[in-house]
Amino acid sequence: MAILQSIQAWFVKPPRAAALFQTKAAAVNLPPPTKARRLVIENKQYIFGLEWRLLPPTRTFARTVRLARQEGMHFYVLSEMEDLMGVTPVMPQDRGPKYSAAMHLANKMSQGGMELYAFALPKGAYAVVAINESRPIPGFDFVGPFAPAKALIEEFQAIQVGHPVRGVGNAGLIEGEETIEPEDIFGEPAKSARIKPLPGTRSTAWLLGLGVLMGLGFLGTMSWLQQERKAVLAEVKRESEDPIADYKASLQAGLRALPPAGPQMLQQWLAAIEQLPTFHQGWRLSKVECNPNTCLAQWDRVFGTYADFNAHLPMYTVDVKEVQTGQDPLQATILTTHTAATVSDPSAPPSPMLNYKSLPSQQLGLRSLSTQFQALALLGPIKVSLSPPKLFGGAEVVPELNEGMASGDWSIEHDLWTLPEIVIAPNMVTKHLTMNLAADKGPSKTHYRLEGSYFVQYQKTP
Repeated sequence: MAILQSIQAWFVKPPRAAALFQTKAAAVNLPPPTKARRLVIENKQYIFGLEWRLLPPTRTFARTVRLARQEGMHFYVLSEMEDLMGVTPVMPQDRGPKYSAAMHLANKMSQGGMELYAFALPKGAYAVVAINESRPIPGFDFVGPFAPAKALIEEFQAIQVGHPVRGVGNAGLIEGEETIEPEDIFGEPAKSARIKPLPGTRSTAWLLGLGVLMGLGFLGTMSWLQQERKAVLAEVKRESEDPIADYKASLQAGLRALPPAGPQMLQQWLAAIEQLPTFHQGWRLSKVECNPNTCLAQWDRVFGTYADFNAHLPMYTVDVKEVQTGQDPLQATILTTHTAATVSDPSAPPSPMLNYKSLPSQQLGLRSLSTQFQALALLGPIKVSLSPPKLFGGAEVVPELNEGMASGDWSIEHDLWTLPEIVIAPNMVTKHLTMNLAADKGPSKTHYRLEGSYFVQYQKTP
């Protein structure tokens, strides 16, 4: 029986209310970073050991390049959403294109969620790569001897205890891993995984070559190239000195990283949850957590067994993990991962719902959202939060900005049966949903927490 249908059977529903990933950070002691190392797999050159950095949505790519070059970095690879960059100061001198092994796995092998890859490679080398939501995790792009590779795997598993992790490889270091050989994964590299020189690094090589050309008498060619270089640098300087242009660029990057605006995300979550039974093979559904891409369901044991559950999995299950409490196998839970929604194309333009001219003013936006929360409070005890709006898409206020966007966070906790009553306005996005389904039926036992952000027109302070 669908969850929402079961919930409705538990209560006498009052009149309709008025209209209304991540992984936790953890301090870890990782092995020292490895320098980039080249390995040839299926006649393709793959680089392990890049340094990965998360890129703030408010930082322009030009500034990111300048900071990397100041640190002595000369080569990079960028994720498709341009929110993660792998860098290295040096590269092997062998000719031909080279590809990031971690980015290749993220683009071609990842199924979303948390993943750990471990491979035994030729000449006694071991490679370890961790990926979250199809992005390499900083600190877990490693190649080297057996002992540090094994320690890195154990460190990652300790951090992710209690969370579903997909294991892939051929080293036998991950329990329950999907066995696959490197030759079957790295045969055709992902184009977006190709490593490139940082802008400016290649220009330096050109200037060295120009010195030789000068000695050979090609003064005219050198003069032309120098003029072109000056024009490019002047253009980059003008762009970097234009705060409004920088803000608009970072704003678009921030909007592309958001889940869909409006009711679409919540509707997709509810559609996925409705496919789950409340009781399955002797296990009771007790909790569901949804992020933009997946939903994680928790099942508490009543009388079933692991074998019974795995023999007949719920619909659309993509991963299963058994969790035992202490040393008692009777005190056990099962965590299943389910596809929550169709992931949008990161290169697609932002939602037209979040267009400046379509957004309400700060006063009207806050009034509308507050009114919805106040109306729900008439149906029983409620917990809500609503933070004041701040400039979205920029870390600093731009003095002459006329069409900026502001954003704030909201959350609501209420009895579970009221969840279908929530109306997500076009200027709102939902980011996280937690549903608690207690064994004892009642308003105090079954509830949800819904979180997200709202967007309004940016208003300068006088």
